[in-house]
Amino acid sequence: MTMPNFLIIGAQKSGTSSLYRYLKAHPQVFMSHIKEPKFFALKDDDFHFKAPYRLPDSVVRIADLDQFQALFADVDGETAIGEASTWYLHTPGTPEKIKQYVPDMKLLAILRHPVQRAYSNFLHNKDYLGIEPCPDFAEAIAAETERRQKNWGHPWYYQYKGLYYKHLKPYFDIFGKDQIRVFLMEDLNADPAGLIQTVYRFLEIDDLFIPDVAQRFNVSAGNTRNMSLHTFLNKPNPIKTVVRPFIPQRFRRRVKMDLQKRNRTKPRIMPDVRKQLIAVFRDDILCLQDLLQRDLSAWLS
Repeated sequence: MTMPNFLIIGAQKSGTSSLYRYLKAHPQVFMSHIKEPKFFALKDDDFHFKAPYRLPDSVVRIADLDQFQALFADVDGETAIGEASTWYLHTPGTPEKIKQYVPDMKLLAILRHPVQRAYSNFLHNKDYLGIEPCPDFAEAIAAETERRQKNWGHPWYYQYKGLYYKHLKPYFDIFGKDQIRVFLMEDLNADPAGLIQTVYRFLEIDDLFIPDVAQRFNVSAGNTRNMSLHTFLNKPNPIKTVVRPFIPQRFRRRVKMDLQKRNRTKPRIMPDVRKQLIAVFRDDILCLQDLLQRDLSAWLS
């Protein structure tokens, strides 16, 4: 049975959905139709958190090896075979499990300013998934220590998931730097075509192929203006079922993305909360600079 030979390991809310789509467009790449199976982050089939809020059934979890390998049953000549599960970056034990199954796995990570990532994660949980009980970001941040003590689980750990050095160091120790490429969301914003060509070269596939990088996927930063419109766009609806066969998928996707963008406000993080979080992330950012050999001083301002 086929196993992937590369993974997008995170970080959540940092552009992984766009990277997944751009890779999926390449004729030499096979991406699992389920973007985030999470296989290497799961211990068994009964993977549940102790939070009082249940993850939606739409959040897929595949812990069975046969079911995971079945995701790649349709591989037909593609040389780069992958999937993208953001849980891999911050779930303890994941690098060891990946190494056990695929020792020569190639790994991709894309990182976002940890404060912005945390806030986007909070908004996603609150507005889209409906699993964040705190209406205020500062309140959710203040509750994180207690949540960790009660083992709520990493979906609610906004600060912990942004400790990139802490999470990436085991990957570098276990796989070595030659098997890992780490990018920043700033790279994706500034030159998406250049970034994806670098990824193609890392995966040893044709780097002359350029996908449509004008589209961004799963962009959820901002508060929802109209919940009825949000529900219509993101949940099953008989009207959409009727009209879907008559409207090309590409056009439907563009319209949905435009309406989602218009249906969001863009609230700012309060300066005192930003300052508090930068202090939390400071030492990790400085260590990450050394690990990646890249200037991250902008993240400290």
